[in-house]
Amino acid sequence: MLLDWPTGLGLTEDITDSAISFIEWHHEDRFLLVISHWAVHVPIQSPSELVEKYSEKTAAGVADSVQRNAVYAGMIEHLDSNIGRFLDALDGMGLSERTLVVLLSDNGGLASPEPMGIGGSMPHTPATNLTPLRQGKGFLYEGGIRIRWMVRWPGMIAAGSESDVPIITNDLLATLIDAAAVPDVPSHDGLSLVPLLRDTSAALDRDGLYWHYPHYSNQGGRPGSAIRAGRLKLIERHEDGALELFDLSTDPEETRNLASTRPGEAAALQARLAAWQRDVGAKQPTRRR
Repeated sequence: MLLDWPTGLGLTEDITDSAISFIEWHHEDRFLLVISHWAVHVPIQSPSELVEKYSEKTAAGVADSVQRNAVYAGMIEHLDSNIGRFLDALDGMGLSERTLVVLLSDNGGLASPEPMGIGGSMPHTPATNLTPLRQGKGFLYEGGIRIRWMVRWPGMIAAGSESDVPIITNDLLATLIDAAAVPDVPSHDGLSLVPLLRDTSAALDRDGLYWHYPHYSNQGGRPGSAIRAGRLKLIERHEDGALELFDLSTDPEETRNLASTRPGEAAALQARLAAWQRDVGAKQPTRRR
């Protein structure tokens, strides 16, 4: 969907307005509201005044900045202001202290050209630079799978608190169920993050984090799976079985493949990854005849 700037209302405003209308209708009820903004997805577009604002910053050579995409920057600010509108609406209706708000993305930033047709690319892509992380959306490297969560729950979470405990999107459902004290819930993936949100020194009882990506991406990613256990991360390529092992504590940029120098650890993680794939019934890619 293309946004009609500057005369059109814009999809971001439409989605935000719909979300605010929803809580106006349901403010006396228990509710779950999922707001899936299209921004900051392609096509990368922004109100003209914000493009001008960030173009001026780029031309002025903002110190120590690797971000040079003024259109994308404007798109982020536009989304941010609409998220602020929604949070203000919660505050205005007295809902903040009984509403858990979670902001997250479904993947890392778009750090490579997004193809459009044959031989072309979407305008203003790549949109961002994820330095020092490697690659971005569509890849199993940290640039593609490492995202931030931002959580607001006044009275339950200390403002400004931070945690670097690795979590995964599968934890979201378990967290919401726990926070809402929903009874008699069937088994589900993930762990509740409520203890961690209340105390950032808390530990989570899990053996690892797993990803399965058995296809190609239009950003250039290739089929593979990954496991992270503590500081170690293993990527297994489905095309040829090649392994990449990284120690994220010393090499978050994933520049040093340790699979050949630490074969025992690589093999152990590969076995755990295979066991998880069997357990969840992960589909494997098949070669086209």
